[in-house]
Amino acid sequence: MAMQTIYEAPRPAAKPGETVVTSTCGHNCGGRCVVNAHVVDGKIAKISTDQRRWNPDHPPLPACARGVGQIERVYHPDRIKYPMRRTGPRGSGQFERISWEEALDEVARELLRVRETYGNAAILDGSRSGSTSKLHSRATAQRFLHMFGGCTDLWSNMSCEAEIFAIRATFGPKIHYKAAGREPTDYVNSKLILAWGWSPGDGHFGTGTMAYLKEAKKRGVRIICVDPRRHRTSKQVADEHIFIRPSTDAAALIAMAQVIVSEGLHDQAFCDRHVLGFDEATLPEGAPPV
Repeated sequence: MAMQTIYEAPRPAAKPGETVVTSTCGHNCGGRCVVNAHVVDGKIAKISTDQRRWNPDHPPLPACARGVGQIERVYHPDRIKYPMRRTGPRGSGQFERISWEEALDEVARELLRVRETYGNAAILDGSRSGSTSKLHSRATAQRFLHMFGGCTDLWSNMSCEAEIFAIRATFGPKIHYKAAGREPTDYVNSKLILAWGWSPGDGHFGTGTMAYLKEAKKRGVRIICVDPRRHRTSKQVADEHIFIRPSTDAAALIAMAQVIVSEGLHDQAFCDRHVLGFDEATLPEGAPPV
């Protein structure tokens, strides 16, 4: 049997006088969408992305507005292109340009001072937010700080801690603390998707998230949006939109749990097997009684 070869062509052919360089979006939404830089005379003239039609078995990687807007980020007049040192009070916006050698010397001097005065625990690695491009990746900063003798690390995830907590509670504490639980290709296997304060249609949430939600809806998955706002996700895929007052999320969830349990609508066998602390019989050792 001959093996079928699937050829990916996310890059358009270059026009006369231009070069098309394919890269990826370096933002931290979780996606790695296609970003094609159309270069003319050594400068990016425009950015295109993957234009292939949606196919759930072999999905394209189209960038959102942030991806195709990389050209504005590269050439924005406020982009910092060289080291700057604050000269006025904090928040004054007063800076002076310094050389790379001066910047490296100052950073090294401060790191050595802090380590000598307070120890390595006084150095916090807060490098995991923002861009995830090669020159601004957590792996590089973390390796350096570890070789420097160690540092204080963030105890878990600053972006989706509720998700990380739920994953570890569901699958066990040995799951890596940075592991996330969403898998868009599995949306079609859901019975109900509850999008609580979540609108990937407005801000992306990894490559192709909205396309996977639309595929799930097409296959009969019920989608409910809970949000004070009416947004693109609810307009495009929601079967129902529940408008909730801001800051009442926890109260609403507790009330829902109360109704589900008091009216016997929950799956007791599932809770006995999978839910830690659902009742006194499943409390972890040393936990106070319910």
